[in-house]
Amino acid sequence: MLLTSWVESMRVAFEKSRKATLNPRRRLQLRSVPSSARQKVQRRIAIEQLEDRTLLTSLIINQLTAGLGVTLDNSVLDPDANGIANYDSIIFEDLTIDATTGSSVSIDLDNLTFNEPFSILFENVSINAAAGNGINIELSNMLVDTIAIDSSTITGGVGNAFNVDLTNVILNEFNIIDSTLSGQAGAGVTVAMSAATIEETSLRRSSIDGVSIDVADGSVLRHTTMADNTIAGSSGNDGVSVNIVDSIAEELRLTNNNSIEGV
Repeated sequence: MLLTSWVESMRVAFEKSRKATLNPRRRLQLRSVPSSARQKVQRRIAIEQLEDRTLLTSLIINQLTAGLGVTLDNSVLDPDANGIANYDSIIFEDLTIDATTGSSVSIDLDNLTFNEPFSILFENVSINAAAGNGINIELSNMLVDTIAIDSSTITGGVGNAFNVDLTNVILNEFNIIDSTLSGQAGAGVTVAMSAATIEETSLRRSSIDGVSIDVADGSVLRHTTMADNTIAGSSGNDGVSVNIVDSIAEELRLTNNNSIEGV
């Protein structure tokens, strides 16, 4: 057999074998699509664009040495000091804190940015400060999604049970739900706002030894709801006090509260 005839016979045999193994329906689909379109389809199949995903990182505190409190500041959340926090939330859960000196929980953060909306959450905790605020939170120059207390008991032996100080902060939600807060000096809950905005405030089904909110320096307190609570006045103060100076408070709703000693 001549070499050219042998090569031709091998080519024909190979072509028959390739067509036999190719799915007839697939051959029909490929024939019905122009070659340029087939190339685009093949490229789409070969290269798949994966969506960007960010892993949420929470600083969870659920165990402490007896008698000690907790202090969190920029050095804890941003050890690299680059202005970007390593954590997107701080969570206290299923925990008892009974500090003998100072505040039981102190959080002081300034000028931090976060990869995801930032939250501070207290859930099912018992916090008592023998010689200070139960919880003291001071935030400056930040965007914050949520500050919330749920199913917890907070007591301040000297000072407020829960003090929040916001300077140039935008806070989306401030919630206290199904909790008891009692301060031995001053209101159980105090909020001080300077050039700050709180979009939604909700206090529900809680027993609180007074609520005091100071709205100053161009701050905006948008929507505040207090429902199904028992709110007692302390040291001769009204149960609920909202003090507005050069600022805006848009809406305050008091609904179905068991009792409020003065507004």
